[in-house]
Amino acid sequence: FGKYSLDYLDIGQARAGDIVVWYSKETGVHHSAIAIGNNQVMYASGSGLKINSISNVTKYFATTPIVRRFKY
Repeated sequence: FGKYSLDYLDIGQARAGDIVVWYSKETGVHHSAIAIGNNQVMYASGSGLKINSISNVTKYFATTPIVRRFKY
């Protein structure tokens, strides 16, 4: 990224355009999505593009989400 970086943020700070990833110590990052605002994310699945709340996706994967924001 050169002079740019990605900040780590608390899930409560997610805003549209942020990258949200779910991970575990055993497998590392296993799912990613793009925050679209209002506690929702957009992600690809085997059946197409999905929109869901961050909390619903977190319950499904039963792992901790983290937020990455592009920093100029």
